[in-house]
Amino acid sequence: MEGLHRLPIGKKLAQPSVELLGHSDLQNQIMQYAYRISNDKTFLYILKAECGDVSADCRGETNDWGLCQLHYPIHKTFIRSSDFQDWRKQVDYCYRVYQDAITKGRLSTTFYAVKNIGNVKHYFKFYD
Repeated sequence: MEGLHRLPIGKKLAQPSVELLGHSDLQNQIMQYAYRISNDKTFLYILKAECGDVSADCRGETNDWGLCQLHYPIHKTFIRSSDFQDWRKQVDYCYRVYQDAITKGRLSTTFYAVKNIGNVKHYFKFYD
């Protein structure tokens, strides 16, 4: 089985983790989950920059909702669903929107906070 790496029995691969400095346990759980599903630091920076308090209940001034500030007219079906009340499902949905925006070359118009990610990087401590 060339190319396969075997771990000794009882050993697990370490998953990358993140700490959001100066934030609550829930905010850290949200970011840890987002990092686990994405392994993408930029995605985490966008979540922090879009909704500074990292809250699933975040509501913006321009009819944007949730952790990644989903624009209501575009994402109203999800926002109205019971899934929106679950922060994990919000992160999952946000990650799909993020991936789609990258694929379509529209990251900076889908997430306006892209231009502000430099302002939030100091909140993060990554353990890779």
